[in-house]
Amino acid sequence: MLNFRSCFKYNKTMAKVNEIKEQQIVVSAVGEFSNSLQQIATMRMVSLRKVVLASRRFVDEATIILRDLKRERQIQLINKLKKIDKRYAKHRTAREAIIVLSSYQGLCGSYNVEIFNRIEKILPQHLKSDYFVIGSKGQDYFRGLLRKHPDLNFYPYDIPENVTIEHLRKLINMFPYYDHIYLIYSKYINTTNRDVVFLELVEPAFDEEEEKNDTPQEKE
Repeated sequence: MLNFRSCFKYNKTMAKVNEIKEQQIVVSAVGEFSNSLQQIATMRMVSLRKVVLASRRFVDEATIILRDLKRERQIQLINKLKKIDKRYAKHRTAREAIIVLSSYQGLCGSYNVEIFNRIEKILPQHLKSDYFVIGSKGQDYFRGLLRKHPDLNFYPYDIPENVTIEHLRKLINMFPYYDHIYLIYSKYINTTNRDVVFLELVEPAFDEEEEKNDTPQEKE
């Protein structure tokens, strides 16, 4: 009888030991999988580093060019509208567009979270703006914001991985409609550091007072 009880306790103890070993194997496998994901993410960041650094100068120059082009087109548009109605500039409310650049995939660390935190800070001052969101992660975030702000103007804008100027044509063609256009994106500094930038892509057009001040007066 004693031997039977001893065997029963021994078998029960061994079953628990085996269960613990199985759990240890599962935990170890999960840890190895997490390490593999981290290595994949690191390799992707390293491979994109040179591309990002090489394109930074072109992005800055393109921003300046877009500002100048938009400013000129906006001045021409307002001048045409003023010929139709000289009171146009006084009665029209300013329109704003905010372009948000997020990622289409995960494994980006805090890349998207930092952008979303910046949006939460600026949102109270820009509730009536039109938000054009590029990237599925940002689009999912704005769908969640609609529960809290049902009147938020959110427009998902999808582009392929190999984007060209033609894929952005529809977005660019809407620029003359807005008085202010802002851009939110994560600026690459180095492998471990980024800076979320919120900048005005287009300077506001001249109003009547500015044009009067800028126009040289003829001498009598």
